[in-house]
Amino acid sequence: MDEPGYGMTEQRSEKRQQLSHSLLVYDGISSRIVGRVVDLTPKGMMLACAEPVWIQEEYRLRMTFADPVDNQTEVSVQAVCRWCREGVEPETFVAGFQFQKLLSEERRLLSHLIEEIGSF
Repeated sequence: MDEPGYGMTEQRSEKRQQLSHSLLVYDGISSRIVGRVVDLTPKGMMLACAEPVWIQEEYRLRMTFADPVDNQTEVSVQAVCRWCREGVEPETFVAGFQFQKLLSEERRLLSHLIEEIGSF
């Protein structure tokens, strides 16, 4: 898998927001766990994963949260995996996803989610 960061210019325009709560992400089709959110921005997220993720593939991802956000307990988004590499721990991976085609409701839920469960 491609190694991000080596010889690449940082393209992120949003500050990463690390989460103070564990937030699992599921495949929107198979419902299997893809990973756990490490950090989140309005434009994308980084996941800690048990398996590698295909780079440049588009995914339908679903995040569920215990405490309702505007009476919602989940948000589904389209996202493309931009990079994936081995994690620090053995047999773990980290992957960066960029959100695609966000609807205004998805954008609003993500922004609220970042505000509600982000650590400052």
